[in-house]
Amino acid sequence: MKKIFVYIGSNNKNSKTMKVFNEIRNNVEVYLGVEECEYTIFQAYNLNLKTCIGCSVCFLKGSCTLENKEQNYKEMLSAMSEADIIILGTPTYLHHISSEMKNFLDRIAYLTHVMPFIGKKCVLLVSADSNGSGFAMDYMKKIATFLGLNVETTGHFLEIDGKKSWELARVSNDLINMIKENSIEINEEIDQQYQSYKRIYSRTDYSGFEKDYWIENGYLEYETAYQLGRAKYHK
Repeated sequence: MKKIFVYIGSNNKNSKTMKVFNEIRNNVEVYLGVEECEYTIFQAYNLNLKTCIGCSVCFLKGSCTLENKEQNYKEMLSAMSEADIIILGTPTYLHHISSEMKNFLDRIAYLTHVMPFIGKKCVLLVSADSNGSGFAMDYMKKIATFLGLNVETTGHFLEIDGKKSWELARVSNDLINMIKENSIEINEEIDQQYQSYKRIYSRTDYSGFEKDYWIENGYLEYETAYQLGRAKYHK
């Protein structure tokens, strides 16, 4: 059984992005059966996730100063760590991701320095009434790379293009294949970022949470991000 983490960055209880995900999930369950996946789903509408205060403590200590004041934050990080596949979905507001998705990413920003999800597969979903989804998707891809996530499929869902059914079918089929396969892929951008961080944290004059994390988790022992990903999740 594959574990799938889902975060939908919409504060709308009638979220179009959530509806898109539910249709994809239904397609997957019709094809594979409900027993093949275990979903852990979070939507901004139900979370009331506290806004990042920009204190930078997370970069220094590896934990958020707000995490003990709310229940969902730790649950979300735990679910992401345990998941085989991570799905992130956002509506498009003014040619960008939603403020709820941005806050979620801000709250886990320190993880972009330690790439904890190397070896995990990722699906990105962006919805929009008309346009602007391209900019939002490019941003999501960039942050996913910094987190170590291998984006294996993306979906743009625009109200004006008349291609929703086709796009749903394509993304659903891609997700089905991701669930069925146990192999991993590490794209070139992830490996480039891994190599960049490795050079930094290999320096003897560098200290702090990030280097401690890399040493404790054996990140410095591998030549490539692909080798690390296989060691972590596909022994």
